[in-house]
Amino acid sequence: MVLTSIEPRPRSTGEVFSLALRLYLRRLPHAVAVLAVVLLPSLLLNGSGLAGAAFLGLMVPTPNSPAPDATAMTTLFSALAPLLGLIVGVFWPWAEGALAFSALAQLSGERLGLRAAYGRTRGRWPALWLANLLAQIGIALPLALAGLIAAGVALPFLAIPVYAVFGANIFEQVPPAAFIVLLLVGGLLFIILSALAITLAIQWSLRAPAITYENLSGTAGLSRSVELVRGHRWRMFGRYLLFALLEFALTILPTIALSALLAVILFPQTFASPGTTNFADFQTALVTIGTSSVAISTVTTLLVAPLRVIFTAVNYADLRIRKGESLAAQPTPAETPANADALTESLSAHAAPQARDADWRMLDPSRMTPAQRVSLLFRRLRAEGESAELLTEMGFALYEVGDWGNALNAFDRAHALKPDHPRAAYGLMMLYYERRELDLARQMMQTYLRCETDEEALRAVRNHPRFRDLL
Repeated sequence: MVLTSIEPRPRSTGEVFSLALRLYLRRLPHAVAVLAVVLLPSLLLNGSGLAGAAFLGLMVPTPNSPAPDATAMTTLFSALAPLLGLIVGVFWPWAEGALAFSALAQLSGERLGLRAAYGRTRGRWPALWLANLLAQIGIALPLALAGLIAAGVALPFLAIPVYAVFGANIFEQVPPAAFIVLLLVGGLLFIILSALAITLAIQWSLRAPAITYENLSGTAGLSRSVELVRGHRWRMFGRYLLFALLEFALTILPTIALSALLAVILFPQTFASPGTTNFADFQTALVTIGTSSVAISTVTTLLVAPLRVIFTAVNYADLRIRKGESLAAQPTPAETPANADALTESLSAHAAPQARDADWRMLDPSRMTPAQRVSLLFRRLRAEGESAELLTEMGFALYEVGDWGNALNAFDRAHALKPDHPRAAYGLMMLYYERRELDLARQMMQTYLRCETDEEALRAVRNHPRFRDLL
């Protein structure tokens, strides 16, 4: 089943939220499953480690204490579980990139399954991991410095009441003006560093969809994200601020509310009068509520995290459209060759090793990637000679890999060989529309409508939302 592609146009903040929510709800099981492959084991391991640590921290030697071996095993598990969760979390950037790619494919009308989403992004995992590592380091450094400055500013002010307890007056040694200067300078540096961290987070926020959808390296993905966000920082800041508030309301608040509710329902006396409660009951209450909180947090995170990734993918698509780009897989098409020889030389670069090493006449085009179809069609052109049909198929294959220049040349030559070929006219109409050359697109639309004999195909084109302004 192929979803209807969504009209490519700039969208307001409300429309971006609405579109992200529609894409999320339309394939909720798929979205959750893509992230759960990595996120669920990581969350469970980290949560189990915290629960074990909490149990050991509350436990005191009593006649009823667990056996030493059981305590040792619990200690070992509490130490190893977060480490295992961290190892599993290394694959999180891949999961994020796979879901972002799937959401962008859904925007273009393609429906990917779980295996296809991971399979199509498998080669980008190292780039995703590197970009995520660099981004996390870059964002964490100014935040860490801001935290140190905040602690340094707060320390002298906290010393005032401490000195006062012992009857000392700190202002005798340090003039009040110094505290004011410290507060102003420290506050200014804190604001600057926090603003820098937020700016970097926004500028690098589109790295996952950029890397997977445009097949970029890690550093190129970060640069591409900066390029797309440039000129739209305040718009993106507002969108992510609203989403952060929504995420807080959907994840943190339910955990706090349900934990408090469990405390009131299951352990009313324990928390109502803690001074009269024995330690074993208090320990049981805390471990039970802590485990429940971890479970609730895991469920809400599994449900909200896919929405965040899809929201980022929709923002990536929106900024590309705002900058006049198509959602084709690669943003920069190759230059159109000036003659047929240049096209032939250019197409030879697309020959994939799989097609060179096998008997290409026996290959099934329907089981190939677009790049492999380009290679197969190139060999057929050399063996069979040019025809409108082969050149048209080549044009569509080149369009799928993002090579718009050669695709346009192939459609042009197919149209010249057979002016009444409807698919060649459709390919030219589609490319001219993508390049916003609407007059030429309208001409090709009329040619297509005149040459096409399939009533169903004609009806589909007339009713397609992308081409309504060409009629």
